[in-house]
Amino acid sequence: TTASAPLFHVPGQTPCVGMGDLPEVSEALSPANLEACWRDLGDGPANETVDLIALGSPHASSAELERLAGLVSNRKKNPNVRVVVTLSAETLASSPAVSALRDFGVDFVADTCWCMLNDPV
Repeated sequence: TTASAPLFHVPGQTPCVGMGDLPEVSEALSPANLEACWRDLGDGPANETVDLIALGSPHASSAELERLAGLVSNRKKNPNVRVVVTLSAETLASSPAVSALRDFGVDFVADTCWCMLNDPV
């Protein structure tokens, strides 16, 4: 990233080709850690509503788009909620899921990530 955002390595998931030596682990995450964070975030105040769903930081993959398309299949998006996915121009041009997601109402932003945006597009 060019925004000085910290990244983390997930053994067995994060591609490591050409990365050289991996940094030492500074904190190990577990399902219990993630569950505690989720509980801490909570559902938000009762009078608050979701108005933006932002996915893909930095870039959603074709496999992730296919998974999302399956999750929204035969569903209708709330017109008051924007769904925006950041992805590469290559994935945008080649993923068969893009059409179904556009039909659902997903907006796409190619070749950037949320850390580079000042306002939701």
